[in-house]
Amino acid sequence: MAEVNSELAVLRANAKALWMAGDYAKWSITLAPGAQTFVDRLHIQPNMRVLDVACGDGNAAIPAARAGAMVTGIDIATSSLEAGRMRAAQMGVVVQFDEGDAEQLPYARDAFDLVISFFGGVFTPRPEVAAAEFIRVCKPGGRIVLTSWSSEGFMGQMFKLIGQYSSPPPASPPVGPVNNSAPTLSWTDEAQLREHLRRRVIGVHISPQVCPFVYPYGVPEVVALFRHYNGPITKAFERLAPPMQMALQREMEALFAQHNIAGDSATHINAAYLEINIKR
Repeated sequence: MAEVNSELAVLRANAKALWMAGDYAKWSITLAPGAQTFVDRLHIQPNMRVLDVACGDGNAAIPAARAGAMVTGIDIATSSLEAGRMRAAQMGVVVQFDEGDAEQLPYARDAFDLVISFFGGVFTPRPEVAAAEFIRVCKPGGRIVLTSWSSEGFMGQMFKLIGQYSSPPPASPPVGPVNNSAPTLSWTDEAQLREHLRRRVIGVHISPQVCPFVYPYGVPEVVALFRHYNGPITKAFERLAPPMQMALQREMEALFAQHNIAGDSATHINAAYLEINIKR
């Protein structure tokens, strides 16, 4: 047991360092339009108690608060939480930003009407543990709504590409003694989700969605943004020798150009993802 706890402590420390690398707040603006659309679909009611897990700097938490909810955001990266507090203050909304782990939420059972995570909670090392925590803190009759990048979409392809240059791929679930090498819960497999959750929730629905990445500059500048400010990608590049860094950058630029539907002087990529809606 002590060995497992030690491994988990190392995993959490590594995850914190990973998401605090670069300057995530400068990259997360990429997700802001998609986060607003995501929150709009939630039909949040005034005074609804909402928990945003792995909230980053508030892309979903802040719009939820503007819709009238009482919002708590939790994240492992203190730098993102600081940025979120500043954003919320600038926008004149109240969000409680807490530091913590998605696999060990510091909240009471049935504390929230709605638990959300916009591209955060699905990166936890032990998805089945995180799922149990999401369910625990969500009241009966409430909802849990998460997003996960489609494995065949743009972001899934990018993670696969980076994974060819680094081991393990950025922000991927670990294998080994922590989970006994057993297959982990997949957030993109509806049948597996239903089987895993069927005794604890009323229902699971997965729908395909698109998050637009829109920039007023070309692909090389966008790749530089991802490389220098997205923590997992920043770390992946840091682990490579300079020639391999250049090779990865060229391949990333080719992938971005392949998916770009704007002209050479701008970038617009529609990143496919899955929205997982769980009825508690």
